[in-house]
Amino acid sequence: MCIPIAIGREFRYICTDCRAYIEAPEDIYSKPLKCGYNPYTCEWEEWSTNPLKQKAIEHYGMQELVKKKEKVMQKINPDRHP
Repeated sequence: MCIPIAIGREFRYICTDCRAYIEAPEDIYSKPLKCGYNPYTCEWEEWSTNPLKQKAIEHYGMQELVKKKEKVMQKINPDRHP
């Protein structure tokens, strides 16, 4: 099964179907929540800081997980993660 946004894009054959957590829980075909890739701009971004994903993060109760991840990333690379 293909994720609609991935159709016709460069990573469509290597993208794993990791929809255990999805951006729009009411739509089983929505983009995986933890995917930070934008196929229209060919850029990767940190998924957990995207304001559009905050509703889904709250829906799944992942706020603490995201906070812990941010703390770890800050320790690993303080210049990139203020």
